[in-house]
Parts: sequence; C-alpha cells; structure tokens
Amino acid sequence: MRILCFLFVLRMTYALKVAIGSFHAMGHIQPLLPLAQGLASEGHSVTIYVPGPAARSTRSQLKRRDAHPQIKVMETGEDPDRTNLVWRTHASLSYKMYSPMMEMVSEDLPDVIVADFLSWSVCDVAERLDIPCVEIQPNLGFESSHVSPFQLSRALPVQYSGFGQDMSFWQRVSNRVQSLVFGIGKFSTLIHLNALRWKRNLTTLYGLPGFDHSWVPRPTVRT
Repeated sequence: MRILCFLFVLRMTYALKVAIGSFHAMGHIQPLLPLAQGLASEGHSVTIYVPGPAARSTRSQLKRRDAHPQIKVMETGEDPDRTNLVWRTHASLSYKMYSPMMEMVSEDLPDVIVADFLSWSVCDVAERLDIPCVEIQPNLGFESSHVSPFQLSRALPVQYSGFGQDMSFWQRVSNRVQSLVFGIGKFSTLIHLNALRWKRNLTTLYGLPGFDHSWVPRPTVRT
C-alpha cells in the first residue's frame, strides 16, 4: 500500500519511466498487463521486458485488451534451455534475461522497475543499477479452490501470502512456519541464485526473494 501511495503522489508531480519484467510464463506476465495499462493511462512511460517467444504473446494480449498504444514490449533473448542446465532451479527461469535487459535498461534508465516475484534476474538488474524495485506476486493462494488446511479467514494465510488483518495468531504462526520450511527445502535454489549474483558482483542473499516475506520487508504488490 505504501508503494502504491508513493506512486500516486509521484503521478501528481511528473510522469515516470516504468520498466516491467518477467520470465517467459504467461501466467506470470498476464497479471502485470493491467498494471501496465493503468500506469500508461496515467501518462507514465511503460516498457515491458520479456523473453522473445513470450514477447509475441504479450503483444497479442495487449492488442486483445485494447491496451494503451504507448506500452512498449522489448525482447530479452531466448527462453532458458533448462533441460541442458547443470542447475535446474527457479533461478534458471530468468537468468538469460539479465544481460540483454541490463544493456537495454542502462541506455534509458527507468525511475522504477516492477518485477515478477520469480524473475530474480530482473531484480538483479534493478539492484545493480540502484533503481527502486517493486515485486509483484500473483496471489494464487487466495483462490477459493486452493487446497489448504488454513482457509479460515477472508485473508487466507497460505504460505507466502503475508499477514492479513483477518488472520488469527495461529494462522500467522503457520504462515511463518511454512515460509521457513520452504526456504529449507529450496536450499539448492538459494545456492544457485547466489552463484549467479556473485558473478554479477551482487551481495549474498540469505532467503529466496518472493518467499522470504516473514523476515525480509520488501515493497510487494499482490494481484
């Protein structure tokens, strides 16, 4: 909410350059399109960065939605060839985006970068260039059909959903425990992520971005 208020205040003063980035999965890209449309409609300059094959689908989706004509879609190389990777973790999803996006963004620095929560290389670009970054998390856990033993409140306390105002004490405890368990189970992913970050001269992370809300505050918008 604070970051949305911040953007609202900036909207009243000057137009922003906003870069939006996601790896190739359309299920992660589509929730970003209404945000892109809303920002462009308010006069902001919006550029979406996605891998080549997804770029074509993204342009098609924008056209189908009759989106703002000033929204640009830039291609950041090919999809990752995960079958031939030594490391097959979530860090592989966006790793090929880093160099192309870094080159394009460096030529025309945005005021803010909006990143899908699994597109960690997009976050790395923002960190490397010292650009504010907002994480977008499609909150699939809030679907009523989601199988969870914790569906006891309007703000479902499923893992990674953060703390909702309607959650009980024990629901909040279960939320944190699930996040910790996930972090332990994905330790190899964390090692891979940091291996990539070391090559990019970035600092070590002790939790996976997008899954560490319990102990790392980060500007996050859930769609």
